Amino acid sequence: MPESHLSIVSKLNRLPKDKHDSAIGKSITHLTHKRSEQELWESFIKGDDSAFDLLYQISFRSLYNYGMKLCNQHDLVKDSIHDLFINLWKYRSKPSRIRAIKPYQYKALRNIILKAQAQNSPSVAVEAAYHFSFDTSVETKFILRETQDGQRDKLQNALNLLTQKQREVIFLKFFDQLSYEAVAHVLGISTKATYKLVARAIAFLREKMILITALFSLLG
Repeated sequence: MPESHLSIVSKLNRLPKDKHDSAIGKSITHLTHKRSEQELWESFIKGDDSAFDLLYQISFRSLYNYGMKLCNQHDLVKDSIHDLFINLWKYRSKPSRIRAIKPYQYKALRNIILKAQAQNSPSVAVEAAYHFSFDTSVETKFILRETQDGQRDKLQNALNLLTQKQREVIFLKFFDQLSYEAVAHVLGISTKATYKLVARAIAFLREKMILITALFSLLG
């Protein structure tokens, strides 16, 4: 017998929803050495319900990180992740619709958050309801470890001059290291359009930046 919606919500309510929950950190540290998000999803759609709980825990941090860049509202992001996993449970019987779990999760979370923001501001279109931003002092630690703080500030200033979608595509492609195809899926545009969007953003940053070779080394 199919599990009821109430039962699914009850299952999710037993899982940690706060990014500071110590159990999440411990589980992620342990699980990332065992099974990837994609492997957990494939196990889940084959009938391993325990993989659902593990998928939630291993995915939470990256989803929360991405969601906070879309709206910077802690409760909304947490609730949106919760709703996302309710939908994952509902569609687990249709695996052909979800080939790669991470791009699907990002796109679904993006849609949930933008729709929620648009509902809060009915006069604002969905795509105009978000403000994508991220702090390079946090995000670039792994690629700008040797650069001076002033150089990081220049990068932040240049990123702030990009359009919302250009900032988002730079984050997804270079900081979150998604493929062009995955970025296209998240944003709901073609792969060709993604290449063009990235190229224009990079060209703009190159005009604004001097000696930011650490960032562009990711292109190689």
